[in-house]
Amino acid sequence: MGPEGRSFLVVLDATSWQEVARAQLPFAVPYRFHGTFLPLLSSRS
Repeated sequence: MGPEGRSFLVVLDATSWQEVARAQLPFAVPYRFHGTFLPLLSSRS
């Protein structure tokens, strides 16, 4: 959480660990969300 009591999301390249994007959020993100990996969803059933 930043100094203003808000969170931000960071998108990292999985190979190089370089930051790809960052988004400041207008609210605090709960701790259970931190470090969540969201895999690409397949369109196949």
